Amino acid sequence: MTKQLALPSSFPKSLLDDDKPFFGMIAYCLYAAFSICVSFGIALIYAARKCGALPIFGCLGLLLLLAVIFVRMVTIHSRRSDYLFLLVGVPAGIAFCLFILPGNVPDEYPHIWQIAALFSRSADGFMVPNALSEANMPHSFADMYGLLTSAPGWGNEFLCGRYLSGYFTHVYLISSIPMALCRLLGVNEYVAVYLARLANLTTYLACAFILIRFANFGKRLLLVYFLNPILIQQEASCSADAITNIALLSFVVVALTIYAEKAITKRRGACLGILTILLCLSKSFAYVPLLLMFLLFVPRKLGNWSRRGVWLSVFAAGTVAAILVVVFYRGSFMEMGFELLRSPLTFAKVMLKTVWEMGPFWTESFAGYNLGALSINVWKPCFWAYLVLLFVVSCDGQEESGCPLCLDDRLLLWIIPVIDTVLICLSMREWTVLVDGRSDIFMGVQGRYLIPLVVLPLLAMLKRKDGRVEPSAQMIPVFILAAIYFVDMICIIQFF
Repeated sequence: MTKQLALPSSFPKSLLDDDKPFFGMIAYCLYAAFSICVSFGIALIYAARKCGALPIFGCLGLLLLLAVIFVRMVTIHSRRSDYLFLLVGVPAGIAFCLFILPGNVPDEYPHIWQIAALFSRSADGFMVPNALSEANMPHSFADMYGLLTSAPGWGNEFLCGRYLSGYFTHVYLISSIPMALCRLLGVNEYVAVYLARLANLTTYLACAFILIRFANFGKRLLLVYFLNPILIQQEASCSADAITNIALLSFVVVALTIYAEKAITKRRGACLGILTILLCLSKSFAYVPLLLMFLLFVPRKLGNWSRRGVWLSVFAAGTVAAILVVVFYRGSFMEMGFELLRSPLTFAKVMLKTVWEMGPFWTESFAGYNLGALSINVWKPCFWAYLVLLFVVSCDGQEESGCPLCLDDRLLLWIIPVIDTVLICLSMREWTVLVDGRSDIFMGVQGRYLIPLVVLPLLAMLKRKDGRVEPSAQMIPVFILAAIYFVDMICIIQFF
């Protein structure tokens, strides 16, 4: 069986190798979904003044039972990072999916429009149901109740001119399926939006679970990283970044897993090849520098200096190619970015000023200083607690398998995010100049854009020494994350 699936020898042979715990986890996930959905429905009805406070106490009972089951399940699966991820990720993701109302995730409403008219959208404009217009997006639970109880009006449309050309059709395919079915069956438009959100969330939870399970090092770090509040918020939305993040993070984890195993089978190679294609087609090619991770596969048996020579040759060739493009390219793609690069000193000043001024904002919008469309203020200790937790799990050495990366590999994992961050900033040059009216800085970049990149230096910080993970080393981060999401949900409910 192991040979057939081509799994690392240290991994369980199947996702169902322990049927009772697995199906127990399925039961937990179903109950978590049920209790949170009921609570959301009661919250909407109460906000619309259609019921008294009594049903609220019933919801509290359901959620209290969920909390008791959660604590018990954490103690049972204290050594299983994959199960611990689901214990927090499922209720947190469903709660964010439902309670953060449609259109209140950064730039979500244009993505909803792309999904609603996936195969008819074009730069010349396309028709979208009027109920999904920006003006009709809900701003409170009472608004949401009214929209969900209104009659569907798919035929009442408006002309949308917001075509997101930087996102290819494939990143909307998963969320478009429930949207298309709801349209065909005449189901309410916002029910369709919620089902589209759930499709993205389910895909993320399943992929993250598999990645944590089959990663051969850094499981505990991935557990904490994949439960980043901003990441969960994006994955529980209709944003195209949901699928983009899944593809990019999968590429990183799969590439490192194959590298650590030092064996590439046909199945692994095919998987990595598919993820490579998805990476190249993600977000206007902004994350192409992640392909430099293939340098890890240059055999160590060549010797350190020969291996470094191959790396330096690749970087030199890339640098020469970049210089030639900057000097001779005169097209419209990233025109202002290339123009800035033709003045290296000016570019360096702009880049340094950007890091100095925007660095704190990038950190805040990466780790959940604000939720929603950066409009929901959360309790600040939650933000700091997550940052500290992420740093601690990267450095404390509490991993079952030591990090297989050598010093050169670690350096590469630090260099790649730097190159990619510069490319992302350059891609926002036109927006900064024309929309924000600034030429001395890069604006428009948010910390959530860096989620596929920050994981690399964090993995590079892991220690090489193997060690036995104590149950408390797994349980404490999980309880901290659960507390962070509990407080975040209070802030979200108060906001709406």
